[in-house]
Amino acid sequence: MTDIVKLNVGGSIFQTTKSTLTKFDGFFRTMFETGIPITKDESGAIFIDRDSKHFRLILNFMRDGDVDLQKYLEDVTEIQKEAEFYLLDGLVELCKKRQTAEDELKTKKQDLEYPNIHEIVLPRNFLLDPMNLDLLEFQEKYGSQFEIYIKY
Repeated sequence: MTDIVKLNVGGSIFQTTKSTLTKFDGFFRTMFETGIPITKDESGAIFIDRDSKHFRLILNFMRDGDVDLQKYLEDVTEIQKEAEFYLLDGLVELCKKRQTAEDELKTKKQDLEYPNIHEIVLPRNFLLDPMNLDLLEFQEKYGSQFEIYIKY
């Protein structure tokens, strides 16, 4: 009996071992260790009705228990959704950490680029009659204290 498993993920074929697929609790361990029916394609490959775009990364995570998400920054949200589908909690956590790190980096970068800009939001009814607001007068009065941007 062979340990090699052929998977058809959204039309793309992948080969790995059963031990790789069952290394972590999740989708594949449940598939192999319970009696749920397994859908196979015409070649005998197990069919998984998912987009195969990130499955190579999913499979590498199952092999090694880790992946470098640095080169997948734009895709981390999609990868996290796939990790959630395959019930890979460790990869979900890696995705969350990567997103948090990116958010913090963006905030720090923004603070460095615009250290003195703070957004102050005034309610629309701030002035008794906002339609009669003289923008030049407002700019003259408060322009030295703030950079003023008008957004309506």
